[in-house]
Amino acid sequence: MDLSIIVPTYNESENLEALLAQVFQVLKDNDIRGEVIIVDDDSPDRTWELAQGLTRKYNGLRVIRRQSEKGLATAVLAGFAAATSSKLLVMDADLSHPPWLISKLYKALDEADISVASRNVKGGGVRNWPASRKAISWGATQIASLLTDVKDPMSGYFALHKEVLDGADLNPKGYKILLEILVKGKYEKVREVPFVFEDRRVGTSKMSSGVITKYVSHSWSLLKVAKNTRAQLVRFLMVGGLGILVNLAVLWALVNFGSMNYLPAATLSFVAAVTFNFAGNRLFAFRAQGSVTDQYAKFFIVSAASLVVNLGALYVLVNLGHLWYMVGQIIAILTATACNFAGNKAWTFRAAPTVRPKDVRTGALRAIVLGNVHGYDKGRAR
Repeated sequence: MDLSIIVPTYNESENLEALLAQVFQVLKDNDIRGEVIIVDDDSPDRTWELAQGLTRKYNGLRVIRRQSEKGLATAVLAGFAAATSSKLLVMDADLSHPPWLISKLYKALDEADISVASRNVKGGGVRNWPASRKAISWGATQIASLLTDVKDPMSGYFALHKEVLDGADLNPKGYKILLEILVKGKYEKVREVPFVFEDRRVGTSKMSSGVITKYVSHSWSLLKVAKNTRAQLVRFLMVGGLGILVNLAVLWALVNFGSMNYLPAATLSFVAAVTFNFAGNRLFAFRAQGSVTDQYAKFFIVSAASLVVNLGALYVLVNLGHLWYMVGQIIAILTATACNFAGNKAWTFRAAPTVRPKDVRTGALRAIVLGNVHGYDKGRAR
């Protein structure tokens, strides 16, 4: 098979026949040897039964009826496991994902590891969405932007090479399986193909408050493991926020109980905060491995450079700006944060370079191609 198309379903009997007719016509017109795997979560409207009946009409149609587990994301994983092709495509059954786009997503895999039907690139968009739905989608996309550079990581219409999933510890919650793959998968290049999303014409939407809650929970779990710079910065700032509390607590205690001058007290509070921050950044922000001693030395050097900025700013703010020392310390800490993050990412917790394996599809090292119109390269150590 050239392509395995995974279609998770739940109460989609009204759409299924029209969908399959269009999908198999697209495969025929584009000379794609494909299979369609319907993964149904034991729909009360017996979608699975209708699909099984259609297997006599469509050679290459397979049906999985799940009775003990439910959920779109896990249904997609079940389809992946059953697929016989090395190229996979996921789409909804409600006809909001136009079947004619299958050929474009399939062909995009010739030059990318993942292809995404995107509403958020030039030529893409949504149609017939209420303002509330647009607002929810915008907010969800902003959260996802902390985890990936893909412009439409919320898309449920995408294709990928099966090897992207090799070794990926996928544990999706709710509906957004693509976001899970983008954070945990093994890939270099994503191509976004524009399309206009039209809301379903028949049936009911699966959107609910429970879906939103699961998405927020899922995003948090992914934020803890994402390796991109924005996610690391968020985690770095979270650790740093706690470090500020440690710093201020020690500073306040030394000045008020130890009767120390604020400058030497700030130096000692810096050492306490550095030790706390090193542990938090190694274990949480950068999730680094390697020698603890070597990394702590580097972390201390970078932090010491930041201390110079910190103390200089503190001196100017307190002595020349006449600010209260506690307020001055907060401003000084924030001033030094940017260089602290950049130095530790680039030096202290720098990921070791990896040698890319030979591409199994071309027999040559995969080229990292930059600057296509709707795509980007994601070259990160894995």
